[in-house]
Amino acid sequence: MPKISIIRPGESALLDPASSGFAHGFGIFETMRLREGRLEFWHAHWSRLSASAAALGVDCSFVVEEVLEGVRELASELSGGGTIKLSLLDEGKESHLLVYSRPSFPRPESIGLLVDPSLCRLDERTPLAGHKTHNYTENILAVREARGLGCYDAARFNSKGVLAEAAMSNLVFLAEGKLCSPAVSTGLLPGVVRQALIDGLDVELGEFSFEDLKSAESIYLTNSSVGVLPVDWSLCQGARFELGSRSNPIFSEMQAFLEARIREEAVLL
Repeated sequence: MPKISIIRPGESALLDPASSGFAHGFGIFETMRLREGRLEFWHAHWSRLSASAAALGVDCSFVVEEVLEGVRELASELSGGGTIKLSLLDEGKESHLLVYSRPSFPRPESIGLLVDPSLCRLDERTPLAGHKTHNYTENILAVREARGLGCYDAARFNSKGVLAEAAMSNLVFLAEGKLCSPAVSTGLLPGVVRQALIDGLDVELGEFSFEDLKSAESIYLTNSSVGVLPVDWSLCQGARFELGSRSNPIFSEMQAFLEARIREEAVLL
């Protein structure tokens, strides 16, 4: 039977170093935002975790209400909100779900995006494509490269040189008045916020190039921790390009839609 561990602030988890979850990073995780006592997009996150577990052969036969009860315990200790995380690890004969929290990280006032097609290319053919796994080293390396150059995040391209996502986020950009986002076929992680925007707004999905992103009018990062984050400038081949993402009316439209969707779907803890 799978087991659940609730890790409260200041506590630690005990993991078997011989298990695949520890030794090989064989695990899946989800990150959810908690604001004003509301857990955002819980159902979408749990559905994605369950689907990835089934695809990768990890037991996820938990009683959902028991997991939510653990989340409620943590939420009561997070004044002002924060981030709830679920990590489902493969431990051989059983799986282990860790439920824990972390505070929200501060963000710089000016958001830069590194756009380098040669940086940590994503393999769209791997069995891990589309799953949020603990094999996150490539993403971290891309973020380190970006931060070293003063950027917040980095765009990632796949093995064919097609735009896929950012290292910590999905990408939505405005080109010739049209909202665009890479298709799932590029190997990206299908983000919950990205999908919400696709469901409610007119977003063109497809295969886009370096030039498409370089010439975009506005660029936005989307993930469950930040919602929709406007990119103020991009760094492409050593040249800095200023963007009007923050002042573009489409930003307000996306924010308003997303907040309405959250109010409809958030779980009250």
